[in-house]
Amino acid sequence: MHRRSEGVASTLVLSSLDDMNLRSTRCALHRQYESTPGGLGRGSSVAPSMTYLLVCFGMFLNVAAQVALKLASTPSTAVANGVVANPLADPWGLATNPYFLVGLVLYAVSVINWVVVLSRIDLSVAYPLMSVGYILTLVAGVWLFHEPISHTRIIGVVTIMIGVVLITRPVVAHG
Repeated sequence: MHRRSEGVASTLVLSSLDDMNLRSTRCALHRQYESTPGGLGRGSSVAPSMTYLLVCFGMFLNVAAQVALKLASTPSTAVANGVVANPLADPWGLATNPYFLVGLVLYAVSVINWVVVLSRIDLSVAYPLMSVGYILTLVAGVWLFHEPISHTRIIGVVTIMIGVVLITRPVVAHG
């Protein structure tokens, strides 16, 4: 499959999607793009690759925001930044924690990106795609914070992947 260079983050996420056997999700977006007059269900003439890029960017922003908020809440980071172990015990310390502020900014940018995504693609397709972020967040937690992973979590990841594939398939009108 030929891909134009769309930036490091989107290439990594798209590669991860391919590696997780979510090609059919991308195919579902193509089918919806081709079958809907003017684009991805919203009368858009935007190319599907740009929509993929925006969805992947949104996933990346959400995962990065979660990582930043986790860093703001961990005791070692909290102590290093002058915040007590319970972030809510010192609201000002939390509000001035750089990781917390970065997390908020990432979420704000994510919301703006999400509005753009929704202007280009149906909600019933876009929102299930964002659930792939749960998988990426799990990977980030294991990789960055050495969180445990179990067979149950792996089964959950597979279930999410199957759900995304099923729910993003185009709706076929009967009768």
